Amino acid sequence: MVRYFHLFAFFVLDSGCCPLRILGPEITFDYNERTSLFGMRDGFLIAGTLAAASSPAIVQWLFGLEADANGERAKFFWIAVIYAPLLIGTCWLCVLSIRERQTATENQGTGLWRGLRQVAHNRPFVILLVAYTVSAIGNNLPATLILFYVEYVLQSQLADFFLMLYFVTGILFLPAWILISRRTGKKAAWLASMAINTGAFVGVFFLGPGDAAIYGVLVFLSGIGFGATLAIPSAIQADVIDYDELLTGERREGQYIGLWSISKKFAAAVGIGTGLAMLGMAGYTPNAEQPAAVQMTLRVLYALVPSLCNVVAIIIACAYPISGRIHADIRKAIVQRQAGLPAIDPLNPAQTLV
Repeated sequence: MVRYFHLFAFFVLDSGCCPLRILGPEITFDYNERTSLFGMRDGFLIAGTLAAASSPAIVQWLFGLEADANGERAKFFWIAVIYAPLLIGTCWLCVLSIRERQTATENQGTGLWRGLRQVAHNRPFVILLVAYTVSAIGNNLPATLILFYVEYVLQSQLADFFLMLYFVTGILFLPAWILISRRTGKKAAWLASMAINTGAFVGVFFLGPGDAAIYGVLVFLSGIGFGATLAIPSAIQADVIDYDELLTGERREGQYIGLWSISKKFAAAVGIGTGLAMLGMAGYTPNAEQPAAVQMTLRVLYALVPSLCNVVAIIIACAYPISGRIHADIRKAIVQRQAGLPAIDPLNPAQTLV
């Protein structure tokens, strides 16, 4: 695991950077080790999110700053002083420490549109991308509406605590999901994590004022599957890139990670935009007691729609075909092709690749 450390350091600080994410599938071709790799990356990502969110309060406490305009300026000045060298230092650490894997195949420049057509013929990736996008659209709604739901439906001021509980639970249970994935396979572990997340979240629809304690229990149960819903799809994505290499003879992480990033941003735009627009159409008024129509809209958008999206995603993901055994066959077939020998497509045994 030491050889992953420097890459993780940068992933924590800039997890959304596509060129860095491309390095992930190249670090290891081992089916199970990839789950550990992306599990650690996303565990650090969640921890980094918590650290960033809590930084203003911590800095204010450490320096004894007042909660006024001068205190706010001083607070974010010291945050910049702390984070700027950390960001620059880890960037250089990544540049100086990480070396790309030398592979026998190189991209010969197929062109954008031809490359996209080849991606469309990668059935496992299409299934993965559609399932993940549908799930992500739903999951962006709770992330956007939690403050509204807790304040106006539960009538509680503990939204920050519930967010912390969700993230910490996700981190704590992530190692267990890595072990489960090794025993059951990535697909089964991913389906189980989505099912747990969804099963717990449906109950949130039925809560109301005074149910903060029950909500906390449901948040904890939902958080059990949270880390796995982040890490396992990324580990699966690395496997479908291997399958593309078998079909095309090229390593094209950039194209796949690029499409994955577009999908995540599309899901965020649809989920957040739709959620806030529908809340406004229902009659939401800031900083006021909300009518029954707004509260019902919050319940539906916050609990039922994400759960429905996850159910649809689970149904789609059931068709995903690459298991650990099939992935091993894919890697063997890639080696055969690289040696100039004909190879059989494990997902289509009638097709011989030359």
